[in-house]
Amino acid sequence: MQCLLRAMELEWLSESMVYWILIIGLVIEFIFEMYLCYRQYCVQVSSELRQLSSEVRNYFPMPIFARSKNYAIDTNKFNMYCNVHRLVKLLVVLHYGYYYTAWRFTKTLIDSLGFWPSSWDEDIGRSMCFAIIELSVTQVVQLPISIYNTFFLEARYGFNERSAKLYITDKVTCFFINIVIRCPCVALAIYIVKQSGGATAIVFYLWAFTVVMLVILSYGYPLVIAPLYNDYTPLRDGNLKTSIQSLTTTVGFPMAGVVVVDSTRRSGHSNAYYMGLFSKKKIVISDSLMKGYTTGGDGKGLEDNEVVAVIAHELAHWKYQHTLKGILIAQFEIILAFGAFAILHEHPSIYQAFGFPRGMMPIWPGFKIILWYLLLLVIQPLDTLMNQRTQAFEYEADRFAVELGFGANLKSAVMKMFEDNLSFPFRDKWYSACRDSHPSLLNRLDAIEIEIRNHTQRTR
Repeated sequence: MQCLLRAMELEWLSESMVYWILIIGLVIEFIFEMYLCYRQYCVQVSSELRQLSSEVRNYFPMPIFARSKNYAIDTNKFNMYCNVHRLVKLLVVLHYGYYYTAWRFTKTLIDSLGFWPSSWDEDIGRSMCFAIIELSVTQVVQLPISIYNTFFLEARYGFNERSAKLYITDKVTCFFINIVIRCPCVALAIYIVKQSGGATAIVFYLWAFTVVMLVILSYGYPLVIAPLYNDYTPLRDGNLKTSIQSLTTTVGFPMAGVVVVDSTRRSGHSNAYYMGLFSKKKIVISDSLMKGYTTGGDGKGLEDNEVVAVIAHELAHWKYQHTLKGILIAQFEIILAFGAFAILHEHPSIYQAFGFPRGMMPIWPGFKIILWYLLLLVIQPLDTLMNQRTQAFEYEADRFAVELGFGANLKSAVMKMFEDNLSFPFRDKWYSACRDSHPSLLNRLDAIEIEIRNHTQRTR
């Protein structure tokens, strides 16, 4: 029994053991990610147009197929580079004691600027400074990747619509929104940990705080944050609006309005979704999703009946409470993270592996260490399971749209959206299972066709 208790207390875990366990874990995770990308790359290179059915080939003529294939290959190569970049970044943070350096600098920052009253808890002030420093460094480190993705990769295939000025404005806006939200959250999290009496209390109160923040952000995002990036205008009166209103009445969706988001201001990709809580839900449609809605259209987009079919699919997520179910499933990951933190955050060897001197165990850097390093190999399999659940939700939403009589329109809409977004129709089964939140085009079309046949038989 004493051996078991000692093992749970991790007294046997030395600084060097933590260091090498983390190194090995990061390398294993990197190898697995690269293997998935390699499998996907092999599928992309070997796939040919003749493997598609004649129906799908109508939406993927050779020029479109070749372009989507090149886009998929370039995106996959970019993801491989991102994996290398991420591994190097995490190893540098671990080996060179970045967290300790940043934490030590927060003391200098507070003392030199003098903005934190001496009567207040210094750990909270330093943790807020640490969060700002980490956010700033991350923005700088990720900037080359973001620029390449936006102005080279996406622009090469006609999806980037952002000017350099708008890109900079978005980055600055995002940075300050993050600070405004993150700093109070960090302060309250530190206060909760210090005031809680033990591991169980830490987990419960941090989890409760996370749930409250999730509700606040879910309500506040469409009202405050989203309008900072895009314009949301009411959908013009016409057959489409009338059809959507009729659909929402049929399924009982508490709609507060239908709005169009100017997604073409930034990207050529299209989408539709709903946002808001309770009776304040709004259906949001990308202007690029509707054929001819924007001036000077390029022929892309869906016909009105196809847009309604896509909306029917989205309303299924509300009808079957997929969002709520996803949130509830995610609580397991959240509680796991908080539980690991509550157990491990006072073990000195974990901090020493990151360069902290003996006896120094600051709360917020400890949370980052445990979440981003120690739980890495646990969170990844859980994310895979979450993707599997999300794919099941997509199939269920398609079935709902078919049962409402939108089967043929949904099928053509899905093919058009894949064509317009240059989404490659072939996916490796391992890659799709681990990384895709949506089913592949071919699997989805097969499932829709089965649902159409079943629906036809039931309604005879």
